Amino acid sequence: MERGVTLGRSDRRRNTLWRMGRSGAHNRRLFCRRGETQKLSRPGSRSHNVHFPLPRMRSHLHRRSVVVPFVLSLVIPAAAAFAQPAAPTEPPPPSSAGDSAKAAADAAAAASADLVKRLDPTDFRTRIESRLETQATQDQGERHLIVPRLDYAVSKTFAIRIETPLHQYAPGPAGGATVTGFGDLSVRGAWRVYRAPGLAVVTGVEGWFDTATEAAIGLGKHIVAPFFFMAFDAPSINSTIFPGLQHYESFAGQDARAHVSFTQARLFVLTRWPNRFYTGIENQFTVDHRRNGRAAFTIEAEVGRFIDKHWAAWVRPGVALLGDELPYIYNWNMEVGLRYVFD
Repeated sequence: MERGVTLGRSDRRRNTLWRMGRSGAHNRRLFCRRGETQKLSRPGSRSHNVHFPLPRMRSHLHRRSVVVPFVLSLVIPAAAAFAQPAAPTEPPPPSSAGDSAKAAADAAAAASADLVKRLDPTDFRTRIESRLETQATQDQGERHLIVPRLDYAVSKTFAIRIETPLHQYAPGPAGGATVTGFGDLSVRGAWRVYRAPGLAVVTGVEGWFDTATEAAIGLGKHIVAPFFFMAFDAPSINSTIFPGLQHYESFAGQDARAHVSFTQARLFVLTRWPNRFYTGIENQFTVDHRRNGRAAFTIEAEVGRFIDKHWAAWVRPGVALLGDELPYIYNWNMEVGLRYVFD
């Protein structure tokens, strides 16, 4: 086409279409996807592809028509969920740490109870102990005793006990000088004749021999004392109850010394406590047959603790509520002791 030539109406139309084709090709990167073309033929030229923006705009609108409902489908339920009140939540279960602590406490209590059961006099175990006693006597004097004891379990049902006391006796104002020496040797044999869950029965005999080195610290007679006692478990109070009966009768010895004949009824309650502690209360009622049936009553309270599996220590005060005229009954007594229990 030469410059200055006037174009007719049809030529101007062809030039417009040609420019539109170039514009479509120029904007291909912005509006068209690959393959969205429309063929136009320019008179006097080869057929070529002209890219129009309309197909790309339709595809863009089609994407929006799909994406917008999808987004709304997510947003609307989420907004509704936030708008609803929160459902009530159940309280959390107890923590495992609390359960572990409770289990540990229960185990410790059970272990403590098992240790105290080692003191059960119906469950024979070999043990050694020593106790120190201080007594106020009926004649307003004082008596001090160191009493070593050996309990030897021959079997689960039979045991032997030996005591060799060391005495110091200071008589009252009209009594004379203080004396010190060994007292009467004591030997006991015990046999458990019956045992069932929560119940046991033990019987035996105990003897004192006239071995005292000083007359003031011995009875001057050989004495035999048969006994029996029972054991009842009381789980409701975590205790064991021991009622018992023992009769003392002299059969030989120094002729100048008084005959011995009296009976004692005892009730001992052993209670187990946490942390290896235990307590015991013993009530003892005595009737002296030689002195026209005069009676005496003493009560002793014991508090003890197992130091470990084998060692135990205790303190045991006592007081006489009745029996001022019986020489073998104290006014008051204080006892401390240490015990070792073998497996």
